[in-house]
Amino acid sequence: MKNPISMLRVLPILALFMACATTSMNIPVTKPAKINLAGINKIAVGDITGPGSMNLTDELIAQLFNSNRYEILDRQHLDRIFQEHRLSLSGTIDESTAAELGKLFGSAALIFGRVSQHNYTEEMTKKDHKDEKSGKTHRTYERKGKANVAVTLQVTDLRTGKIVAVRNLQKEVSKTTSATDHTPEKIDQEALLHEARTSVLTSFMQDIAPYTEIEKISFISDKNIPQLKAGIDMAKAGNWQQAVKYFKEATIAYPSSPKAFYNLGIAQMWSYNFEQAEAALNKAYELEAKSIYLKEINRCKRLKAEQERLAEQMREAGI
Repeated sequence: MKNPISMLRVLPILALFMACATTSMNIPVTKPAKINLAGINKIAVGDITGPGSMNLTDELIAQLFNSNRYEILDRQHLDRIFQEHRLSLSGTIDESTAAELGKLFGSAALIFGRVSQHNYTEEMTKKDHKDEKSGKTHRTYERKGKANVAVTLQVTDLRTGKIVAVRNLQKEVSKTTSATDHTPEKIDQEALLHEARTSVLTSFMQDIAPYTEIEKISFISDKNIPQLKAGIDMAKAGNWQQAVKYFKEATIAYPSSPKAFYNLGIAQMWSYNFEQAEAALNKAYELEAKSIYLKEINRCKRLKAEQERLAEQMREAGI
């Protein structure tokens, strides 16, 4: 028979556990470019050589266009002008020719590079196993394909002739198919190579243009604090102003609740009121020194710095 005194000690802990829960949400966040191409609003895609370079060039132009960040200079127009000035789209531009190009193109940059790896490999393995019921031996086949893409891309400022960025990017993607007693379905190697190229170019685009990333956030609920549920419901609906209102009411009604201040800090953070957010999160940590509160304080500081860089980049781009 269980000790009734021990059970009495456990009950308050269970009640506390049942009273509190977390609610998670995914928030799309615009991040600043990792490299600030200050003042550059036009991009020309020059010579990209190597295996798979034609596909990669077309896909790069598409990603640049879809970013809505740069005007893409027409390649045929560029070829004609560069031929007239006896230049090459391979990126060999010095300061003496940069002044001339600056007059022709304005605030523009040239991207060029080389694909050093663009290949697909595949291997088939097999393994025999015996069915215990029937006693028959079966053979399982597994087909594994790998696509590898490696590329070096360089960005040159046409106003100065100076290299402003060099990126060495590599991606391997794989896919496996299997079947028993017959050959597994074939793997679409072109689709796998396309996936690897897309991943490489996505990384490059994050270097030179703002991009969207999903961040996961969590609220803490407590059935004993009704304002928290109301605030969380408002946040889930995207109404951050009302969420902040309810969480503020919770901090007033329950000034010793770290959960109330934590939720207020999260709502303030995603309303981009960073100073108020950090103050609320610091108060939560002061009331209860939990790592989750400290983690969000650090995230608030990071997000504030990122949004300041993003605003600067948008101003320089005239957006």
